[in-house]
Amino acid sequence: MSEGRTVLAEFRSADRLLEAIRRTRQAGYHGLDAFAPFPVEGLHEALGRRPTRARVVMLVAAVALMVIGFGIQWLSAVYLYPFNSGGRPFNSWQVFVIAPYYVAILAATVAGILVLIVRGGLLEFHHPLFEVEGFERVTTDRFFLSVADAQSEADRHQLHNLLVGLDALSIREVEL
Repeated sequence: MSEGRTVLAEFRSADRLLEAIRRTRQAGYHGLDAFAPFPVEGLHEALGRRPTRARVVMLVAAVALMVIGFGIQWLSAVYLYPFNSGGRPFNSWQVFVIAPYYVAILAATVAGILVLIVRGGLLEFHHPLFEVEGFERVTTDRFFLSVADAQSEADRHQLHNLLVGLDALSIREVEL
């Protein structure tokens, strides 16, 4: 969300919230964010958000650490400390695959958790919306739509009329 004035509308149901998002986007507003007490099917698409790239980050971390783990094992067994045990070849790669596999799983998991923490805003312990009266109901039974795109007074008035027509329970302007 951008800094400045934000319009915050409260709705009674997820269907009303989704309809408000669709109509608000059709009206040309793009700085939208939604808050709901439970996952709402189609909310991500209605907001126009792109899919997260967490899977790509997890794959890169897994492959990178898998290659590094395999390389360390190969380097130590073949080059730095070659020890012939039972006539086996120094480069018995089949044995080297097991540990990098588990390291790859660990790396992907840690990368996924880090992406969740950073992209999910979990490092931000306080947000100005928490101080809005009634916003705490978003954790129980209310749905909120935040529009940060309406900067001029005329835009906010037009948005207010649109949201009133969509049965918003309350509409507030919040300074972020």
